[in-house]
Order: sequence, then structure tokens, then C-alpha cells
Amino acid sequence: MTTRPPFQPIAARNARRRWERRARNRWIGAFSLLAVTSVALSSAADAGDYGATQADEPTTEEIRRQLLAQPGMMKIMRDLFAGTAMQVVRLERLVGVGQLCRVLDQEDADEILRNGHAMLADSRRMIADEDAEWATTYLEGLRVGATQSADLLDVVDEDQCRKFAESGGALTRILTWTDKPQESSPGVRASPRTFP
Repeated sequence: MTTRPPFQPIAARNARRRWERRARNRWIGAFSLLAVTSVALSSAADAGDYGATQADEPTTEEIRRQLLAQPGMMKIMRDLFAGTAMQVVRLERLVGVGQLCRVLDQEDADEILRNGHAMLADSRRMIADEDAEWATTYLEGLRVGATQSADLLDVVDEDQCRKFAESGGALTRILTWTDKPQESSPGVRASPRTFP
């Protein structure tokens, strides 16, 4: 039996911290890149208003190709899509709970789902073409898992509905997706499009 040197736990902890820092920096970089891409895409869409020609601005497809050509970016975009898909499926499930509890009207439910699906479509447009089939299968699997893990009718009872509708609870968080101001607690405004 071999024994570990006494410095091994510290080295392992430091290695884990370095890995976590790198992972966090990759996500920050990916989100920054998405923000810059979004600005570039909206600038390209608005270019006609400022006198720019189509030849002056890169197309959405060119930006996407350049972005995906970066090393490791295809995996990052796949991971971002997976995270977005999980959030949207969760929104869909919570909208269903809100409607069964009769605390969410149809207009708000439609707006929440429309905004969530728009975010998912944006994320889907950024993944590589060869990942399109994977994305469809992954999203379908998430939806099947969300509906088969527990039947909504079994989950929803009077106590659960009361908890769902509490101030700052799940209802407040999904209502932020209507882009109407919401309060997480009395006098405290909830962040827009809060993830449930």
C-alpha cells in the first residue's frame, strides 16, 4: 500500500480550485462572447437605419461560423444550449403548475412561454449544424423527463398551490418573464427574467 505525501490534499484542493476558476472563466468568456455577438447581430439588423450597406456588416451566419471556428466553442455552445433548454422546460412545467393552481392567467402564460421559446431559439441558432439533431433529441428528452417524472395533477394540491403563489416564490419568478415589474418581497423589485 502506498501512502500519499502530506501535501497531496492541498495540491488536490489547489488543482480543483484552478479547474473551477478556468471553468468559470470559460463561462464568463462564453457569455461575454454571446453578449458581443448579440450586440453585433442587433447592429447588423439596424445597419440599414444608419446608412451601412449589407457588404459593410457581417451576416449572422458569418458571425456564427467565426464563433464556432474558435477552439472549444462548439462544446461551449452545446453546453449553453443544454442549460437554456433545461430552464425553458422548467418554465413550461411551472407555467402548467400555475395554470392548474389557477393563479396564472392565459395571457401571462403565453407571454412567459413566448419569451422562453425566443431565448431557446436564439441559443439553438448558435450551435453548430452537426449538433442540430442532438439539440432536438436533447430537448425532447428533457420534456419527456419533465412530464413523466411526476404528473402535474399529482403534484398540485392546495398546500402546493399556496406555496407556489407565495410572494417571492415560483409564481413571482416566472412572472418576471412577462417583462412586467414584479416584487420579490414587499418593496423589493425582482430581477427581470429570473430563472426559476
